[in-house]
Amino acid sequence: MLLRSLTKHVKDQNWFAVALDFFIVVAGILIAFQITNWNEARQLKVSELDYLQRLHSDIVELTERRSRYTLSRPIMSETLKDIAQFLNGDSKDLSSAKAQIRIIFPEDGRNERAESSLCNMIDWSAAMTIPPSDLPTALELLSAGRVNDISSEDVRTRLLSFSQEIARSNGLISIVQSQTIQPSDKFPDLFTIRYEERYDTGGLPRPKYTCNYAAMKENAAFLNMLSKNNINFAQYTFSGVLPASEKLDELHASVDKVLGIDHTVEETK
Repeated sequence: MLLRSLTKHVKDQNWFAVALDFFIVVAGILIAFQITNWNEARQLKVSELDYLQRLHSDIVELTERRSRYTLSRPIMSETLKDIAQFLNGDSKDLSSAKAQIRIIFPEDGRNERAESSLCNMIDWSAAMTIPPSDLPTALELLSAGRVNDISSEDVRTRLLSFSQEIARSNGLISIVQSQTIQPSDKFPDLFTIRYEERYDTGGLPRPKYTCNYAAMKENAAFLNMLSKNNINFAQYTFSGVLPASEKLDELHASVDKVLGIDHTVEETK
């Protein structure tokens, strides 16, 4: 209809009408484009909100799963240092180490259980497990090349920073693990390990450890090994576990800001 009208006006040389018809055509096209762009932008906004909400849920879950690492590893590192100082003759007793043990295992208030946990801590100088690090939504965004669907530059930057830190951290932990020795395997004569019908909070049996501290003090090879393990454990903790957890906290704060979430308010309810 509009095409016939335009042809008629051209034949009649009614240039004003021709211009008006042309304007109507162009305006219609522009409006159609605008509506299309608006719909796409609205869909992207809905998609972005879905990604951010799912990412936030993943972050909360991962933070909880990593919490036992971020809270316990620095204390374990300090406890191992206290034990090494005692065995090397730099401190007179293990009271400081025992106090640290009770922070990690508050249920081990009895001296017998505390002594076992203290001895077990020496064996744990080789326990450098890699903390959980998966954020499924982040992996989806990165693998699909859809990080730019997140409009917040700060969230994008911190998401990439966390992913890079996890890769670096896990690589470092793997190297440190390869340089660490299991004390009770290398020096079985210095430990007595027995099965005990006692279960931890996870419902798992806990072995009862007894250490021959006097013999440990006289064994130069053991003391050298323990010092190396302690250095490795400190590196594992402060260069591996904690930096990645800090990056996760930064990402969490950035996502909270975009979503308008205030966890301090939630905690006071």
